[in-house]
Amino acid sequence: MTDLLVEIVAGLATGCIYALLALGLTLIYQVSGVVNFAQGALAAVGAYGLWSLLAQEGLGFWPAALVTVLAAFLFGALLQIVLLQRLQRSPAASLIVTLGLLIVLEGGIGLIWGYSSPTPPLVFSLPFNAYQQVSIGSVTTSYLDLAAIGVTAALIVFFFAFLRYTHAGATVRAVAQSPQGARLVGIRVWRVRLLAWGLSAAIAAVAGVLIATGTEQSPTMAEFYLLNAFAGAVIGGLDNLVGAALGALLVGIVENVVALYLPTGLTSVGVSSTGVVFVILLLVLLLRPAGLFGRSVQSRV
Repeated sequence: MTDLLVEIVAGLATGCIYALLALGLTLIYQVSGVVNFAQGALAAVGAYGLWSLLAQEGLGFWPAALVTVLAAFLFGALLQIVLLQRLQRSPAASLIVTLGLLIVLEGGIGLIWGYSSPTPPLVFSLPFNAYQQVSIGSVTTSYLDLAAIGVTAALIVFFFAFLRYTHAGATVRAVAQSPQGARLVGIRVWRVRLLAWGLSAAIAAVAGVLIATGTEQSPTMAEFYLLNAFAGAVIGGLDNLVGAALGALLVGIVENVVALYLPTGLTSVGVSSTGVVFVILLLVLLLRPAGLFGRSVQSRV
């Protein structure tokens, strides 16, 4: 039972990273109608940007973190202005652009910072000992996992409070529900899309830092996380921000729990916990295409 609780906590920490990426993906999809495949590359840019401010510029952690998030927000808004705004009427072209952007950003990271993990690793610049163990009841976990859970919880609370209690958040919800209806009541949809891309990039930067502190830092380090985040968003429902976040958390927990109980005979023939997650995704798409928390839209001809 203790092993199960440990894996659930570890899966929750990983699922929190998936949830942050899934929130960004879902926000962009709802507001712009585009699946942003460059979300993982934006996460990597945020992590390398923070590392550069800490290791090369000598800033303290919290000022560097603030600058990184603000710069990520502006960079995301800039991408919407320069690349995506002109292609808004063509979702297929926008999708291809985000794929191209993924390649360009990862290549740019490699040219600027190199393709191998930088020295010293970002994890050693954190304001706490990431690998120190802490016991909560019968469960032992690391400060790094607790930080991932705590940071994600705080960001999610802030994000949904912003959507619920601010005028800007209300415009985001209006555009997500109906861009045409939002225009009719005087909302400038292009501004809302700028805000959404900025928020998505800022959230991705935070996720990228969490990824870089838990794995080897590289330009492509977020690709695996983005794939699972996308699976979680689809399982939860791409038209439901809460559902997407919950679906991503579920993916993280299922991965770890399945890895604990998966028989050795199955792993030896290539069956993995990630494969089980995508079997679940397939079943959800077959039985409930809108996702577990999504809404099925019926149209009459």
